[in-house]
Amino acid sequence: MYVLAQQPRSIGQVLDAAAQLFKAAFAALLPFSITAGVLAVLPGAILLLGGPSLETDPGKMLSLMRSPAYWTVMVVSMFVNIIVYGAAMVRAESVAQGAPVSAGEALDVGARRCLIAFVSSICFGLVVAVGLVLLIVPGLILMVSLVFGVTAIMIDGKGIIEGLSYSHKLVWGNWWRTATLLTVGIIIVYILFVIAALALGMTAGFVSRDRTILLLVQFLSSGVATFIMTPFLIALMLEIYRDLKLRKEGGDLAGRLSSLQPASR
Repeated sequence: MYVLAQQPRSIGQVLDAAAQLFKAAFAALLPFSITAGVLAVLPGAILLLGGPSLETDPGKMLSLMRSPAYWTVMVVSMFVNIIVYGAAMVRAESVAQGAPVSAGEALDVGARRCLIAFVSSICFGLVVAVGLVLLIVPGLILMVSLVFGVTAIMIDGKGIIEGLSYSHKLVWGNWWRTATLLTVGIIIVYILFVIAALALGMTAGFVSRDRTILLLVQFLSSGVATFIMTPFLIALMLEIYRDLKLRKEGGDLAGRLSSLQPASR
């Protein structure tokens, strides 16, 4: 059963809390998970529409990937993804707080903060890329310390620079701990992806040897894995973020969390 953290937890407890929130919020996040799964297969679906010759004609694939239709879908999907991810995060946090909001209310928050989150993501990518190009290590440090920028925007209404700065403030001093939690989470996600890919791949292998069908299965695997991974990743990010806030802000945050409990009964 999920219990909202009132004080900092061990790495194992944070992971367990993420698993419990994943289960508690899974049904509430279904519309967003399904949408994320569909968005994950859209680029592949466009490539498949180009016909089986794409497998043997790299030039045709590159041409298709340069087409306005492909990039329109990619850009629209990216913005919708940010809205969906943000809305899912808001709704999962509301479940954690014991006062669930509707899907519509969560989408409203995701849509209103979408542009800020998008610009923040661009800034995050550029800063990390520069760090990786320079000496690799600075890039890795910044990758972890700034990773909660979008979370801060969606959950706490921070601005672009404010969100990234707040993420850095929370992680600094807890970098190795945060990196460990994220690494374990990525391993779990990778395992889920492999399981989904193997299950669908083996099924397709029994049904057909057609290379186009097998390619389609690869895209479907990505969609199914995204459907499963989205609520888990969101739960994990929220629990790490909550734990970091409790460590940095201590009693003030614990008091605010406690004050929410009577209203949730």
